[in-house]
Amino acid sequence: MITENEKLLIRELTQNDVNVIFELYSDKEAMKFRGSKPFENIEEAILMIKKVTENIKNGTEYRYAIIEKLSNNLIGTYLITPITNLNCMVGCSIGKNYWRLGFGLEVMTLMLEYLKNLEFKHIIGLIKKENIPSIKLVEKMKFRLIEQTEYPEFYKYEMII
Repeated sequence: MITENEKLLIRELTQNDVNVIFELYSDKEAMKFRGSKPFENIEEAILMIKKVTENIKNGTEYRYAIIEKLSNNLIGTYLITPITNLNCMVGCSIGKNYWRLGFGLEVMTLMLEYLKNLEFKHIIGLIKKENIPSIKLVEKMKFRLIEQTEYPEFYKYEMII
């Protein structure tokens, strides 16, 4: 377990998660808000989990499972990409069946506390410009829109914690 609150548990992904990861990342509607194309076969999910394990070992990227405690369902993933010892980029992917139920706010609040405990100070997130619910969420949480030209299809938000 990485962290938890009353509603959610954040833990490392395992090979046992492969079917749900495939389901989440092959959903074409949900993937239009993410930076990668939808998975086309289960092998891509297997490869993703292997890569996640390698990245955690070498400290380049941390992708965790988001578990809804009441049902014990894996509902999405949370990504932390360290930039420096104090700065990181984050991303959250929640399955379409769990949209607009308050899980985005729960996950972001829980993980910001976790990142603060890891002594990160500057959090950055990229959000596709058409992803209005996520934009509203980060603005509600007091993330600040910053100018960027590197990723034209995304807005870039930051928070100092």
